[in-house]
Amino acid sequence: MCNIILRDPTNHFWQLGCTEQGLLTTTLTNITFPINDPMLLVSNVAWTLTANAQGQIVSTKTTPSNIAQSFYVLNSPLNKTFKLTATLNGLLSTTFAPGQIEPIPYPFDISMSRWPDSTPVICPRCSNASIKVSADMSCWCCACNSFVLPEDTNIIVILDE
Repeated sequence: MCNIILRDPTNHFWQLGCTEQGLLTTTLTNITFPINDPMLLVSNVAWTLTANAQGQIVSTKTTPSNIAQSFYVLNSPLNKTFKLTATLNGLLSTTFAPGQIEPIPYPFDISMSRWPDSTPVICPRCSNASIKVSADMSCWCCACNSFVLPEDTNIIVILDE
């Protein structure tokens, strides 16, 4: 599950998601780690994504940085994949994107654990999404839309055969 997190002015955090039809949703979450605000890049224009105190999505024109992405990947509750993009004027849209991220198969004879289990695996590049870790040690950041090396994460126990 991709966890793109939006900060509101009262320093509460909202998880960005979407419905099966691709409509954007936000859910109040108890995330407590520091995050960078997600940023969408359109041509040379960047839009920082935050939330207002009611959890509504706010896009603010800003200077592009190294965490700006041309799109983000969102999964619906039934795991439909949607691509989130912005227009030049900051309007957000989702597009159904089947096969956008190919799942990597789990090896049958390897299990993976982390310690402590309550500590999320956080992307070291953007700090605004938890990483989905597979048993083959592939770490995918939904916010950066890229793979993260396991040694760059806070995974402590890696393999247990």
